[in-house]
Amino acid sequence: MLIIGVDPGIKGGIFAMCCTDKYEYKHTVSYFSMPILESTNRIDSNKLFNIIDSIVRLGKDEEVLIILEQQQPMGKEGLTSMMTIGFNYGLVYAACAACTSATIIEYRPVNIANAVKGWTKNFVTKQKAINQQFAKYIYGKEHDIFKSIKPKRTPHEGIIDASVIAYYGMMRQKKLSINKSEEDLF
Repeated sequence: MLIIGVDPGIKGGIFAMCCTDKYEYKHTVSYFSMPILESTNRIDSNKLFNIIDSIVRLGKDEEVLIILEQQQPMGKEGLTSMMTIGFNYGLVYAACAACTSATIIEYRPVNIANAVKGWTKNFVTKQKAINQQFAKYIYGKEHDIFKSIKPKRTPHEGIIDASVIAYYGMMRQKKLSINKSEEDLF
């Protein structure tokens, strides 16, 4: 199975991984920062579609699952910011939906107050530092996505969030496969 995690923000990212039939991490396929049109500070939908389409084509005969984080404005953001967030989210969703062979699952990250130590329930939190620690735990400290992380915000933080979102998708499928088999027993 090919799982693609997407953090749809301007500083977001795309992370694709393969997992085994038992829903265990196998290897990273590829990862990208969100393509941006510099002149308008909006997501470049053409490049985004090409990226997602090329990843989906890599998983030729495999089931492809896209886990898309639901974008939501923060409390004190203005109207223009909210409209931009909605517009960009729509572009990302449309680019993902254009890949007809993929299944899209929308995911809403949990608030840190609802997640014990940030690593339980749905795994993905809104706090970048916790997602980075969890990604190091999942993929190992030597993974390529950590090579250029600096104390200041970098484009790779979106990729790290997308990697944790992809891992959530894998664990979600694992849980569904277990529950489905238990239902068949009764």
